[in-house]
Amino acid sequence: MTALPLRQAIWASLIPHAIPDSRYNFDFSLFTPDFRSSEAALERICALECYQNASTLYIGPDNSLTSLRVRALRDGKKVLVTSYAMRRGFWLLDPKRIDVDANEKWKFEVAGLMDGMEKPGFGRRIGLAELRDEKLTVDLFVSGSAVVEENTGSRLGEGKGWSDLVWGILKEVGLLKGEGTAVATLVHDCQVIDQNEGEEHAMEKIKRDVWDVALNYIITPTRVIEIPGATKPGCGILWENLTEEAIRTIPPLQELKGIQMMDSIMSEAARKTAEFRIGMTEEKSHVDDKEEKGVPNEYESMGISIVERLMKGYKS
Repeated sequence: MTALPLRQAIWASLIPHAIPDSRYNFDFSLFTPDFRSSEAALERICALECYQNASTLYIGPDNSLTSLRVRALRDGKKVLVTSYAMRRGFWLLDPKRIDVDANEKWKFEVAGLMDGMEKPGFGRRIGLAELRDEKLTVDLFVSGSAVVEENTGSRLGEGKGWSDLVWGILKEVGLLKGEGTAVATLVHDCQVIDQNEGEEHAMEKIKRDVWDVALNYIITPTRVIEIPGATKPGCGILWENLTEEAIRTIPPLQELKGIQMMDSIMSEAARKTAEFRIGMTEEKSHVDDKEEKGVPNEYESMGISIVERLMKGYKS
């Protein structure tokens, strides 16, 4: 009998524990399910120092993380989340901007839902440039997972690479603290494998690519697994690995490409301006003080001034 592929084997084990989605039932290739006893896992992650010290968390748009998004808002933390498949980009949930009084705690529950966060008065859509301008830093990065390996922190999601793509985007715009941003996941115990054991489905190893993000913490209803040597990718977005369709249909990728192009233009303008000024200084040292040779004319001076103002405004 042929063994099931790793994801399918774990999904089969998960069915008795999973909570079906109203749209996708038990088709785990389309969503990462919440599971029975997940409230125990929630309490375990909230007891971690990395959660308690976090001001801003990225929490993925997974069913298994809905309660964590709600809890984080109740604890006064900002929550950054993507819409499904990033088609409508990033959304920022800020408890200070959600008008909640003592009798309206239910508003946090609405904000924590993927179908609720986009309603007026709850979350706000936010671009990458705006995130960078607000100088947000993601202190804790939490993603849903299909399968996790307890010794290395390797993980598999639904198979579309969303979590690693989000990490790469946030890294490119400077919202991560590198190794200082902890990465965690909440899963049922049956989703945790030990690849050193001889389990039939564990014979298929979880392969790691250079852009894969290892977990620092695996949290289940019964335990917290800390992976001391978990490493983060040194790269951001590897554009050559993305399809044209991905770039065309994911707005944050389009914005990131624009930001990088603008950064490149500004950097080149700064380099040329510096070279121009150095050249003028060196040339002026060889001419009489009364000569105007090498001094920028009116239009050149105007161009330099515009570039300097643009650079100052862009970096501020």
